[in-house]
Amino acid sequence: MQNGTLAIVVATSVFGGGLYLIPAATYSLIMFASSLIYIFAIKK
Repeated sequence: MQNGTLAIVVATSVFGGGLYLIPAATYSLIMFASSLIYIFAIKK
């Protein structure tokens, strides 16, 4: 989660957002979804 947030901050501040923000946001969404799946699998 922290790496995705850092990537979004860097993409926004250094590169001004735009197309550089798409891979960072995609990475964040994939990591968030996979962590939720892992948590629900562990709780069962």
